[in-house]
Formats: sequence, structure tokens, C-alpha cells
Amino acid sequence: MEKYNILLITPCLNIGGEELSTIAVAEELIKRGHNVYYMSSDGPLLKELVNKRINFSNGRMNAKNIFGFKKGIEDIKNIVKKCKIDIIHCSDPHTTTMSYFAVKFYRLKNKIIWHDRRTRFYPITTRIMNIVADFVIANSNFEKQKLIKNGLNCKKIKTIHNSLNIPFPKKKSLSTHNTHRPQICTVGRLVPIKGHKYFVKAAAEIRKEKYKVKFLIVGDGFLRTKLQDFVVKKNMEKDVIFTGFKRNLEELYSSIDILVNPSLYESFGNTCLEAMAYGKPVIATKTGGVPEVIEDGVTGILVPPRNFKKMAEAVIYLLKNPNITQKMGKAGREKAKKYFTINRVGNEIEGVYKNVMENTQ
Repeated sequence: MEKYNILLITPCLNIGGEELSTIAVAEELIKRGHNVYYMSSDGPLLKELVNKRINFSNGRMNAKNIFGFKKGIEDIKNIVKKCKIDIIHCSDPHTTTMSYFAVKFYRLKNKIIWHDRRTRFYPITTRIMNIVADFVIANSNFEKQKLIKNGLNCKKIKTIHNSLNIPFPKKKSLSTHNTHRPQICTVGRLVPIKGHKYFVKAAAEIRKEKYKVKFLIVGDGFLRTKLQDFVVKKNMEKDVIFTGFKRNLEELYSSIDILVNPSLYESFGNTCLEAMAYGKPVIATKTGGVPEVIEDGVTGILVPPRNFKKMAEAVIYLLKNPNITQKMGKAGREKAKKYFTINRVGNEIEGVYKNVMENTQ
């Protein structure tokens, strides 16, 4: 496989699936001998990039106006010329469009890839991407079909499911179910689309049934105060714990029994993979690409979005049936180990690079 100079771009370095997935891809491509550069605006994950010794360049990638957009184009142009970049691999439509103008304005010959991990305004985005992107990677078949349905050229897109973005744990985490209060956890930014209010409502339903369960809400965001107010209103302060962000995933998943993903929409579902790798069953909403990660009745249970009563019923079912809980956890761990690997992702991304480069000579 020919080695390329690759520029990976994310708008910022917040702690989220988009950024963590891109960093994992960067590490894998470096291992394979490619020269990898990472451009983004600042953020909490910058220290992690530095620790991993990934070549980082601070660029104005999260521009909010035309002047910032122009400066971002110049930043991309400068690193492309300095590092003789072959492929610009972007994680969102905004930076993909910036890259297009950098290439066109300065008469460069780089190839541009948009790695879609969820977008908005599909009809507009797909038509723009038909012009500015040489190829599109979708992180689920659901997302791929949605893009095609909204006008994206079906010949320039491929699904590459995400990999686990953490080292695969050598041992399955031990369940605490038999010795402590069962712990039910949800992980994600505290924003409306993640559906935390339905998780809290499900917790209230479970509590009505007199189950002594601890609920962990891992993450932070502007909805935290509103969610905490609801918890206080329901007199559940001792049962529902807001932990904030947690980066020690081994400690987190070792302490829980079940992961709940209550999102209203997920193009993929990275936290589901994390729990699977640690041998934990997942209760998740049947939305977007989640059914491509969680096999209903095998590695977890799928419930309708917003249906907190079904969510509560699923939790209670697993609490009543610890043998099924362990069986689902084991099946999820095996699936994560065999399929959701960074090696597979690396192979498939290299295939896209080879195809794009060969078709542009």
C-alpha cells in the first residue's frame, strides 16, 4: 500500500465520538506508515493529542462568520502546502467546504474526503458535498441511505462502521450485581438529542417498583441543572448520581451492570461499543445506526425513542434475569472483539484512499 501524507480535520477538540474516532484513526494510520497531521481548533482533547505525539496544527476550524471561514481556508492551505498533503480527511461538512475552497483558490491538487458521523440539513448538505467532496464515508448504513435519499451521488459513498476507540480490555469487567446495588449508567453530553430526560423518567419508573438501584449520569452539558431539578422534584437525589465527564473507562464500566443509551438519534453509538467491550449488556433506543451495533435480544435490548416506560421495563427484565444479562454481555464483548476493530477500519479507510487517489490521476 502506497503511503500518503494525510490531513485529518475536526472543528474542535471536545470530548465526543467524532473527535475520539478521528484520533483513533490518526493513530492507526500512523502505525501503518502514513504521515498524519491533525488540524483543529483548541479543546479538552488537545493534551491527549500531544501525549500521543500526533502532529497537531491549531487552525480556525470552527469559524462562525465569513471572516473566520476565510482564515480557516488560509490555515488549511498553509499546512497542505507545507506538509505536501495528498488527502484531506474531514469530519464535518463545514471543514470539508473550507478544504474545497483552499484547494480551488490556491490551485492545489489534493483529494477531499468527508467522514460523516451525523449531519444536519441533509438536502442542502448532500448537494454541497456532491461538489466539494471527492468521496464520502458514512459510519452506518442507515446514515449512508439517508444521504443517498437526500441527493448524494451513490457512487461516491461507502459505509465504514466505527471501531472501538479505546484499547480492547483484556478481561471482561466483573459485575457488581451480586454484591452491591445494581448500577445503571448512561454516558453522553447533556444535550436534548441524547435523551437524558427519558433516562431519568425511566429511573423514576424503576424506583416505583421498589428496586434498589443506583443510576449514573456520566457527562456534562447545559441540561445538567434542568435534569438535577427533576431529580430533586422526584426525591431521587440519593439514587441518581451526576458524575460529570469521566475518562477512566475501565473504572466506569467495571462498576456498572447495564448501560442505557436513551438518544433520540444516533448515527452510530460509540458508548454502546465501549460497554460491549467490557461485557456489559446495552439497552438502547432503536434509532439511526444503533441497530447495526446492538443486536436486539442478543447483545442488548432495543426500545423505541422517548418511550421511558419500555426503557424501564427492559432494565427491570435484566435485573430479574441475571443469567440473560451475563449472556448478552458476553455476546456483546465477542462482537466488539471480532468486528468493531481499528484494524478493520484502517483496512477500509486505506481502500478508500487508494480508490480516490487512483481515480484522480
